[in-house]
Amino acid sequence: MKETYEPIAGNPPYQRGYHPMGYLQQMPSLRLIGANEKLIVVESITMLPEVLQVSDVQPIYIAAELLLNESSKEVFISTFTPDERLRILVTCPENSFDLIEKLRALRGVSSLLPTNVKLPICCYIHSFTEYLYALIAQTDELIADESEQHLTTPENRLLLANTLVCNTIDPFY
Repeated sequence: MKETYEPIAGNPPYQRGYHPMGYLQQMPSLRLIGANEKLIVVESITMLPEVLQVSDVQPIYIAAELLLNESSKEVFISTFTPDERLRILVTCPENSFDLIEKLRALRGVSSLLPTNVKLPICCYIHSFTEYLYALIAQTDELIADESEQHLTTPENRLLLANTLVCNTIDPFY
């Protein structure tokens, strides 16, 4: 059996290295989107090269459903070129276990990319419950509408701190 040292999603820190995706090294920030602000969301893999040329600074989000589809996933992996603006956008499903399953599948896709390429996963949330589920599922970024400002209240921050979701269990951090 040949021993390898490539980081793979789901391995312990002594095997994957100390710069993993999907393990809360710090609390992901919640970005509130204004009514006038628009997200660039790619819904077709064939459109990705064009969108990468048009947008200079703004993050570019790839719809999670695209990467969960086998045929578009293969096209994405074969034509992938690293770009720090790329992110995966996940809308929170009704069931928290579905969200965790989705994020695990997306991390599996991310592990198929070239070495040292990390594709952040961003969750679009609408409620405090979805906020909590997204943190439990270990999302890298959080987005909400500006109308959801109640998510940033001191009471909700206190609730998050007391759930211990934001505390790492990894002794190496």
